Amino acid sequence: MYSLQYTVNPGPSVEALRALYPNLMRDCLTGLIYDDPAQAFHGGEPAGFDRARRERGLDWPLRAHSMIGAKRMLQLQQACRARHSARRSG
Repeated sequence: MYSLQYTVNPGPSVEALRALYPNLMRDCLTGLIYDDPAQAFHGGEPAGFDRARRERGLDWPLRAHSMIGAKRMLQLQQACRARHSARRSG
């Protein structure tokens, strides 16, 4: 008779997952997660995806929910996190 032993990997902690979720939301809202191409100006073909321009908010995403750029979205994320931390500690 054979005995199989398995090692159970508990995976990431709840805190680690909580830290990753806002990043996922930021990337979804700005279209970074799926390389959403930029809209064409004056009715031309879509301009393609340029990560550097998208991070700075210098293009108009074709399908993304926000066009403020990933850097500005990160600032909002950090402000929310600071506010949430202040409320929890006080």
